[in-house]
This record gives sequence, C-alpha cells and structure tokens, in this order.
Amino acid sequence: NEVHQKKIKITLDPEALSAFVKIKKILSSEDVLLQYPDYNQPFELTTDASSNALGAVLSQNNRTITMISRTLSVTEQNFATNEREVLAVV
Repeated sequence: NEVHQKKIKITLDPEALSAFVKIKKILSSEDVLLQYPDYNQPFELTTDASSNALGAVLSQNNRTITMISRTLSVTEQNFATNEREVLAVV
C-alpha cells in the first residue's frame, strides 16, 4: 500500500512561537524526562477521564515513568463518569 502524506506548513506569530519554545524547553527538561522503573519501589498511578478522553501517568517518587492518553469511542462517551474513570485505570 502506498501512503500519501500531505505536508502542512504552520506559521506562528511571535507570541505563539515564544509559547512553543517555552513548552518545548519544559518538556525536554530534567524535571519531565521519563525515568526507568525500580521494581523494588511502589508505583503511583494517576488517572483522569473527561467526557471525550482519558489519560494516565505511571510514576515513582514523583518522577514520571510513562504517560498515555486517548480519545473515547462513541460508545465509551456514553459511559457514566465512574465507568470512564475505571476505564482510565484499565
């Protein structure tokens, strides 16, 4: 199968460019870098779900190991709030 990719050019005004550079610097800082898990230490799982997406962060000692997020399917969007929260854990 041949894959066709369309290139999109994005132009940022100075304020948006400054914000992009700032967030890029924050995301690549040592405070945000992922750490390797230590299987001898307890893990912390933080989850959240909204009406259209869910996410989770696995961490240890307040340091992130991995993060996930995804949008909910049409069926999942009809789940009750507590069901979406449990889905985020799963």
